[in-house]
Amino acid sequence: LRLVGEHGDAPALIAEARRRTLRWLHDGTDRPADADAARGMLAIAASRGDAALYDRLTAARAATAADDTATRSLLDAALAAFSQPALVERTLALLDEPDLENEAAWRLLEGVMERRAPRALTVARLAAQPASRPWWWVTYLSADQACDPAELETVADSARNQKLAPALAAALARRRVEVGVCAATRARMRDKAGAAFAARRSRPTASGIKHP
Repeated sequence: LRLVGEHGDAPALIAEARRRTLRWLHDGTDRPADADAARGMLAIAASRGDAALYDRLTAARAATAADDTATRSLLDAALAAFSQPALVERTLALLDEPDLENEAAWRLLEGVMERRAPRALTVARLAAQPASRPWWWVTYLSADQACDPAELETVADSARNQKLAPALAAALARRRVEVGVCAATRARMRDKAGAAFAARRSRPTASGIKHP
């Protein structure tokens, strides 16, 4: 459901997720008992969410007690699931909060890095301000599931401006190898798919007419 809601075109599912999310924010009802289901509901609503929904979630986050880690985790993940650039920027601005815990920062980063457009915005923003970034953001970016060599080099260039531990330098080196393999594999798959499609188009149909 989350895959369809976030990446597909399912207006009814998105609308229902938003309705349930707003009801939960209003009176605490309609929150799924299962944490994964709750996270999925919020992610679907947020993926097509607007500033009004973002504001509601932000207010709920501010009102949630620090020791209510389960709810705070859900709200952080939801804020990180928005896709509008202006709202992604607002989520990234949360990383500048002086009292933000590392665990919350990781949750926010993890969320925005899951989708390509917010991910590109995140890399550009963080890489542009290396001096103000904590060391661990480079650790996360170098260890995630990216498959873009140019993007990884952007992270590496930013990392060089920080005093990195040997272990982090080694992690970046390993990541270069992994990203290189991933990119090469994608290229081979793309070429095979293109060749298969071209071969299919060249074959005549049962009526003797080639595929258009």
